[in-house]
Amino acid sequence: MLKSDQCPFTHDAIKNLKAVANELDLIVNVKELNHHHEMAQQQSLTPFGVFTVIYEGEIITYYQKTKNKFR
Repeated sequence: MLKSDQCPFTHDAIKNLKAVANELDLIVNVKELNHHHEMAQQQSLTPFGVFTVIYEGEIITYYQKTKNKFR
């Protein structure tokens, strides 16, 4: 998962994702893109640099969601 602190709701979305992942026995790795815009441009797989969930190399979502929507 990629995230940056540009949005105040990112923290809650990560908490929701981790709760669902825990229920499904999945591991969540969070990569923070917090240094500067070049880091987001070079290391992100998507133009959505605030929040992206990637599973097995595929972008699952770039929207911050509730637990039920992540499930």
